Amino acid sequence: MQGKRLLGILALACVALVWSGVALAGGHGCSMKAEDCAKEMKKDAKTQGWLGIGLDMSAEEHMAINKVWPGSPAEKAGFQVGDKIVSINGVECSEQNEEKIHGMMKDAKIGDKVTYVVTRGTETASLEATLAKIPAEVLAEKIDQHMKEDHKIVKN
Repeated sequence: MQGKRLLGILALACVALVWSGVALAGGHGCSMKAEDCAKEMKKDAKTQGWLGIGLDMSAEEHMAINKVWPGSPAEKAGFQVGDKIVSINGVECSEQNEEKIHGMMKDAKIGDKVTYVVTRGTETASLEATLAKIPAEVLAEKIDQHMKEDHKIVKN
C-alpha cells in the first residue's frame, strides 16, 4: 500500500506541475473547481519542464514507463517503454524521499537538465534529459484526462 501511495505522490508531483511529462493515473480527486484547475494547469505549463513519459501506476516497486512521447526530451534521452525510474538527480525514488522528489518536480523548469537512473531488464542506465515546454496538444490531452478522472467531467 505504501508503494502505491508513493507512486501517487510522485505522479502528482510530476503532474501537478505536469509537466515533467508524466501521464496521470486518476484517483487523487482534485479539490479545486474544474475550471480553476484547468487554468492553473495551463499557467503552470508555461514554465514547468516536461519530460514526455507516461507511468504505469500499477507498478509496485518502481515507476514503470508505459509511454514515451515521440520527439520528447525523454525520447531524445533514450527512455524506453518498460524502463523503471530508480532515482531522479541522485535521489532514490522511495517512500523516504517522496517529499524531496515532490519538491524537485515542483521546481523543474523548462531547460533544466535532469538525470534519471532507470532499470531496463537486468541493466541499469543513467539518462540525462533537458526538460522542454509541453506541446499544446499534449497539455490539452492531460487536462482532458485530469478532468475526466479527477473531476468526473465527461466530454463527448
